[in-house]
Amino acid sequence: MSIRYKIAFLFAGLVCFILLCLCTAVYMLSARERSNLFHTRLKNRATATANTVAHSKDGNFGILGMLDNSSVASLQHKTIMVLNFHGSLVYRYSDNPGLAFNMSPQVVEQTKIRGEYYFKTDNREAFAIHLVNSDNNFIVAIAAEDIDGAAFLKNLRKLLTWSFIIAVLL
Repeated sequence: MSIRYKIAFLFAGLVCFILLCLCTAVYMLSARERSNLFHTRLKNRATATANTVAHSKDGNFGILGMLDNSSVASLQHKTIMVLNFHGSLVYRYSDNPGLAFNMSPQVVEQTKIRGEYYFKTDNREAFAIHLVNSDNNFIVAIAAEDIDGAAFLKNLRKLLTWSFIIAVLL
């Protein structure tokens, strides 16, 4: 094999490697961004629920139930729970009652220690927040599935794979 072909194959291999690294980096950064965005959505929903509960002086969660039932489905397969300081359930809402989850004592303890805690339960992302002030001491937890994010990443993976294959063949 002549030196000319060796240099051409080496150059082609280097370009393919750089392109593969670029596609991988784009996918990984997009996956991280989607994860961060979904965590922010979970945190915002938990914080809004915690604020609603904190302003409910009589302990009646009827207004919270109406808000949860009428809310736009920005989070799919969601479950929202409010627990008192001792970890006893005082309110639960779920889009699908079969998807309800229970917080383990370890998750409750980590939430109390950290104030905020992200975790996974039943293939869903979850977030818990501990609200403590002079009148209240409770934990709000929300779990939901990022269906839109998973679909976006699946389409991005297809796009990057086909782009890489076509670029290599050209």
